Amino acid sequence: MRKIGLIGGTSWHSTADYYGIINELVNKELGGNHSAKLMIESLDLQEIEDLMNAGEWSTIGMRLTRSAFRLSEGGAKAIVICTNTLHKVVDQVQYYLGGEVPIIHVGTVTAKAVKRRRIKTVCFLGTKFTMEDDFIIKEFEKKNIKVIVPDETEREFVNEVIFKQLCRGIVNPSSRTAIECIIKRTRSHGAEGVVLACTELSMIVNEEGAGIPVFDTMSIHAQAAADFILST
Repeated sequence: MRKIGLIGGTSWHSTADYYGIINELVNKELGGNHSAKLMIESLDLQEIEDLMNAGEWSTIGMRLTRSAFRLSEGGAKAIVICTNTLHKVVDQVQYYLGGEVPIIHVGTVTAKAVKRRRIKTVCFLGTKFTMEDDFIIKEFEKKNIKVIVPDETEREFVNEVIFKQLCRGIVNPSSRTAIECIIKRTRSHGAEGVVLACTELSMIVNEEGAGIPVFDTMSIHAQAAADFILST
């Protein structure tokens, strides 16, 4: 069994889910009282959110790099950044970390999962930073998967739901309905699946409400982490 390091806290709700899912998968494979060998470097989301809103991405990158180094020095053989949005600086972190300790990219593993289902067009939901940049989207484009992003008003709404509700553990039924309406609109434009490119969105979106297959990046990413732990 190999050890991995999680960079979490953004938010702690989804980080707790990562921890639970990874351990459940490892125990399912190994049985008995086995659990995953992992470490968590937990960040303060408010500090990171303030830096994001100020456009201080290089500062965020250095904070993540320091976290990644601490995990590596503790024996982690791979790093998992437990959020989509902070993958905006993944290349910076990987550069300073070097090639011996890989960062398992949430976009890469999710795009592969969508491709396996032979889905060609997806609705793409996340924070405004993730929806308005290509650091996750480009992983789908590499697989020739078309990405439909909500319009500006919808992006602002989804972003507000994420930061002001889901990151605080609040699930508002009216917000659920509104997001399902956004998904429905993208379905009319050809979306065959929906990518939850924010690790909190699984709290509010499910396949029954979406009406199409849902690809939860958090669950897919956690599975990839468990696979790495169990591989030799």
